[in-house]
Amino acid sequence: MLCFQLIRDGKVVALPEVDEEICKELKYKVHPDHYLFGWVDLVGLVLAGTGSYDKAKEHYSDDPVMMEIINYLEKNFQVKNWRE
Repeated sequence: MLCFQLIRDGKVVALPEVDEEICKELKYKVHPDHYLFGWVDLVGLVLAGTGSYDKAKEHYSDDPVMMEIINYLEKNFQVKNWRE
């Protein structure tokens, strides 16, 4: 299984909290049951597999919303990835 965490100031930030920040930054309403545009399943999979924001950007270069999300993540979080 591929896994990832987003880290700020040396602490893991819960993905729902990250999603709230992204929604606020991009001016979308937070959905109680789903991540914005499924970013955790899409961008998160690339981050889990590669640990690289650059790879995520390559993969989603034709999707302006995903690029905004990736840019926000890269600006605000370090990524840690591993396999279980």
